[in-house]
Amino acid sequence: PEAEGSLWRSVHIVDTAGIRKQKAIESFVEEQSVYRALRSITEAEIVIFMIDAEKGISHQDRRLLDIAEEKGKSTIVCLNKVDMMEGKLKDEKAKREWIEEIRSTIPWLEHCDFIPISAKYGKRIGALKKAIKKTILVRRKTVSTGVLNRCIFELVDRHSVTMSQARGRKFKVKYSSMIKANPP
Repeated sequence: PEAEGSLWRSVHIVDTAGIRKQKAIESFVEEQSVYRALRSITEAEIVIFMIDAEKGISHQDRRLLDIAEEKGKSTIVCLNKVDMMEGKLKDEKAKREWIEEIRSTIPWLEHCDFIPISAKYGKRIGALKKAIKKTILVRRKTVSTGVLNRCIFELVDRHSVTMSQARGRKFKVKYSSMIKANPP
């Protein structure tokens, strides 16, 4: 579409230092790099979270993904070093099952893209670029008031809420409107 041309003038990418476990942080400089990485998550629109595919998702990775989610950031999970796992992932079916297994460990991020890549060999970087583009478009999408009202009314009808403090009356929505995008 014509509107996309103005959308891609520039994308600012910040590469932060990896964050090690707190007890492994030894110096002031490393402590400051952790602070800067966390600040970058706060300031970003999209967080591309790199995970070592061989190691999988750690408890700390889950916590950092939670922080990004809590702050309303769109997250793309990159599973790096898939070239090291070619023995385990012989075909596309095995790769899909592996990604689904990883997804099952963080089900609250089911809406996120999981992109297996090899940064060393530049494999599947095109898929990452497509995921970034898709994410930017989703973040900037607006929903008309009519569509939003129909969706909200349908949800309220399907899952009615009885308010105990209002003598058993049901929760009703009179009107809804999308007031901003990015994030919606």
